[in-house]
Amino acid sequence: MDILAGGVIVNISIISLFNQIVPRYFLELNSLAIILDGEPSSDVYQEYADELEMFFKSQTSPPISWISVHSSMDSESLEEKILSITELGCQGFIVATPRVVDFIALKYQVTQKSLQRHRDKYFIFLIDDQSGNTTEEILQHKALEIYPTHLIVRKSSKGEYDLLTQKFISNFENDKEILVDVLQKDGTFLFEKSPDFFPDKLRDLQGKDLRMATLTYLPYMTIDIVEPGEGNADELDQDHQKSVFIDGSEALMMFEFSRLRNFTMKIKRFEPDFWGTLYENGSSDGLLGSVYKKEVDFVVGCVSMWYYNEMDFSFTIAKSAVRLLVPAAQVLPASLTPTLPFTWGVWIGILLVILVDVIVYYFMEYHIQKTLSRSKKSIGSAALTIGAIYLQQSAPGTHQRSSMRILLAVLFLSSVIVGNSYSGGLASVLTVPKYEDSIDTNHEFAESGIKWGAPSDAWLYSLMGTDQPDFKTMVKNFEVKSYDEFRRVSLTRTFALGIERLNSGEYAFEPYIQEDALDNFDMTKEDVFFEWTSPNAVRGWPLMDYFNKHVLEVLQHGLWDFWERRIVEKYFNVKVQIGLHLLSTGYKASPGITKLQVAHISGPIILWAIGLTLATMAFIFELMIALLKQKGLRQ
Repeated sequence: MDILAGGVIVNISIISLFNQIVPRYFLELNSLAIILDGEPSSDVYQEYADELEMFFKSQTSPPISWISVHSSMDSESLEEKILSITELGCQGFIVATPRVVDFIALKYQVTQKSLQRHRDKYFIFLIDDQSGNTTEEILQHKALEIYPTHLIVRKSSKGEYDLLTQKFISNFENDKEILVDVLQKDGTFLFEKSPDFFPDKLRDLQGKDLRMATLTYLPYMTIDIVEPGEGNADELDQDHQKSVFIDGSEALMMFEFSRLRNFTMKIKRFEPDFWGTLYENGSSDGLLGSVYKKEVDFVVGCVSMWYYNEMDFSFTIAKSAVRLLVPAAQVLPASLTPTLPFTWGVWIGILLVILVDVIVYYFMEYHIQKTLSRSKKSIGSAALTIGAIYLQQSAPGTHQRSSMRILLAVLFLSSVIVGNSYSGGLASVLTVPKYEDSIDTNHEFAESGIKWGAPSDAWLYSLMGTDQPDFKTMVKNFEVKSYDEFRRVSLTRTFALGIERLNSGEYAFEPYIQEDALDNFDMTKEDVFFEWTSPNAVRGWPLMDYFNKHVLEVLQHGLWDFWERRIVEKYFNVKVQIGLHLLSTGYKASPGITKLQVAHISGPIILWAIGLTLATMAFIFELMIALLKQKGLRQ
């Protein structure tokens, strides 16, 4: 029905349509964009422009951006306009222009490059399409794979408006048109009084295929190829059904999600550790490359926000932390036994004290003997006297001077304390093995210069571009090796291995870490880094909001940790898992009680040998000097 309003003939049907749509759907939006035909090519588009302008200038609505599209406007200019309003947070679009297909294509491109992460919620396409060709182009456009909440308003030859949408769901004729309702001339609807203009097509996908890429990385995912019909998932681009068996914490989460939304997973599998890379020239490979090139819709497999601007990400699921198994601290050589009771700092302090004692004793003894007109002692004699006191030997003769008595009393007291402390420390060293300093922190590991590695460069994605010197050193010392090479170096005590500390507190490790190698390692006390796993999807993936809701429910009910522990118990070596937990506490197996052997006293024997050698050399030197003197006297 047409009425005259302000000198303009408007269609009351369109006004009635937006009177229902705006309060129910658009008021929740951040903003709204209306794209109109700048030079209306038909009376229908002129009506659309007049009706939209009249309605939205008189009604409460979100902030509106008006865009006028001319036939002469190039695609770049139109894309810039769409990008600018998208970056401002626009979530709803009303398009009334013959270039509607161009708009859909450009909006799809903008979705791929925009920095905004919000979902495009509603699209309304007002078209003049008596032939149906434009409708068919819209429905068959690939962009509608990520824009399921759309409404096509098409004026019919009867003057009514067909309200159409794409079927979207299931795998059969999912691009055909579905008649939502018919808007009649009097502004009422043919089927319902208040139809659902944007039906939720994502609640029940009716078996629609979801292309998902993944790889084997326990405990998140494991993939096995089985006989057709014996698996639990279909392989992408294969005719055989149920030819893939997948398991893991992320697999279980995806099975629950597929059951809730009723879709069919089609698995594209990659080799273990082949996460892949996105290169500066636009090429890509591996697991991440498959979603970047839109070969699949979604990827799981312990992936994170490594390429933030190129993909969409779900809510974070689990904390994944990297720890290092570093070469174990070894028992110090028995030859160092005499020095082990004290640290090097204490030894230096004791030697300085003894030196001061020798100087003070020599100075006092020198002046005392001088006043008594007696022969004076040498500095060597004073050193031997002080040494004898600290070794708890007999004291020098009695002195009449109070100053010397006080000095000797202090020396006796300090020698008792030092000697007993040393004896106690020595007994401890002989009883409990003394180890080298262990590597506990990232700084200590970087300072050690030890090489470390993992099966893939993906272990370094979170460290790339860091400015911290320790992490730059660790990136430089990182190496990728085969499993066989890692197994070999795990027995050499010369290489460090990366492991993963899971959200549940368990550890994930590769098969080359076996029980017989654990004695060769210690575990660092701090994480190299940690990140939160977050499945990646194509930009604008429509199921992301539903998936995020599923993630929150899984975490709230504790299902993730339950699944993770169950997979760890199922697929990982339990003895190695227990061994890693012990290493994380600093536990070392006790060597037990052993009989004293020559090795235990090798240190004193070495000192005795050194002293005997030096004394012999000094004796020979003195003997030679005496002979030379006698020879000189004879001459």
